[in-house]
Amino acid sequence: MKLIRSGLILLLMSLHLTAFNQSKEISFSSPEWRFGNENHRIETFKGKECLYMEPGFAVYNGLDFKNGTIEFDVSFSETRQFAGVAFRRENDTNYEEFYMRPHQSGNPDANQYTPVFNGLSAWQLYHGEGYGAPFDYKFDEWMHVKLVVLEERMEVYIDDMDQPLIYVPKLKRAIRSGEIGFTTSRSYVRLANVKVNSSDKVTLKTPMKDEPKPETGTVLDWKVSSIISPVDFMEKVDQQSADLSALKWMDLKAEHTGTVNLAQAGARSKGKNAVIAKFRISSEEDQSKPFHIGYSDKVHVFCNGKLLYAGDNMYRTRDYRYLGTIGYFETVYLPLEKGENEVWMLVTEQFGGWGLRGMLGDVEGVSLNP
Repeated sequence: MKLIRSGLILLLMSLHLTAFNQSKEISFSSPEWRFGNENHRIETFKGKECLYMEPGFAVYNGLDFKNGTIEFDVSFSETRQFAGVAFRRENDTNYEEFYMRPHQSGNPDANQYTPVFNGLSAWQLYHGEGYGAPFDYKFDEWMHVKLVVLEERMEVYIDDMDQPLIYVPKLKRAIRSGEIGFTTSRSYVRLANVKVNSSDKVTLKTPMKDEPKPETGTVLDWKVSSIISPVDFMEKVDQQSADLSALKWMDLKAEHTGTVNLAQAGARSKGKNAVIAKFRISSEEDQSKPFHIGYSDKVHVFCNGKLLYAGDNMYRTRDYRYLGTIGYFETVYLPLEKGENEVWMLVTEQFGGWGLRGMLGDVEGVSLNP
């Protein structure tokens, strides 16, 4: 009897694991879908039953997804738009996202992986290899997309299911289970054949590599303030009454590139769209040191309370093609005093990514402190 009972238990466990590792096909007719507007319908397009959706979103409530595969067919037109899939959704403003830019077909930024923190995408912070890749889209035709997600890594396939188009070595948000959904802006999208396999057993074809080490002089530990009005703060600077003591502070650590995603500090509101990020430098003597900076979108740099520099890196500020992506494009010279010094960066955000980088060009005779 014990042998029979053990055999039944093993059989049930086997059936459960088999079912768990099978892809679940999700019909858009399911009542579990939640739509962001009324401009959607079920229709047939080029032989496939599909969802036609104008700008908005569709979220599936009936599934928690952490690891596994997400597959779907997609069709869109050759217009300026952003059509994608959201996963590990915590809520409507916090999730991981991969989207396609049809109007950039064939270009290096034809598509994009980005985290979304507090409703703010971060394409200006994360670009190039590991975040997007060139792809020639077919317009008003079906294309097949597959995401393979395992812990902090992801592969993205489009049409070619043998070779990943993009390998993301490190997803930026914390690993968690969450909803899946689809988004589109500026134009319509059609979606069909959605299949989701929630499983910790998936494998990635791309081998894991150690993350590069930060460059010498990179500021890795920052104190970041609560969200403030940049206009109000700069008025106090002009009046020589700026005071940081009333602000609340959180610790944020930079990535190996030096980038800090400031959207983690909280949600912006009208008039309040800036934070102060600060760190300390100990200097062996009075000296001047080059400080390489990157920021999005605007910055004011202070050393020991004195304003040194103001810059604007917003989208299209330098020419009509300028994207405002972050990088070490500017250098400020810090007038350090012997002993402890404090550097502030007031960083203001409009859209596209809220972040900063900082790196000392010469570390002789100085040491960094959070």
